Amino acid sequence: MIDGVFKAIGVPEKFRNSYMKRKPIVSKNGISNYKGSATQNLQLVKLAKAGKLKKI
Repeated sequence: MIDGVFKAIGVPEKFRNSYMKRKPIVSKNGISNYKGSATQNLQLVKLAKAGKLKKI
């Protein structure tokens, strides 16, 4: 789900398809200790839907 959202809003492919690749985006958006959990990914989706996700 999160990678589909990232793709839809234009996040480069190098930051998709694994939680390790998403870490730079997550860090830029103030989420610490990212493990790719559903709760953390929902935070990212909410930021994206609000147009507030920093894409690097």
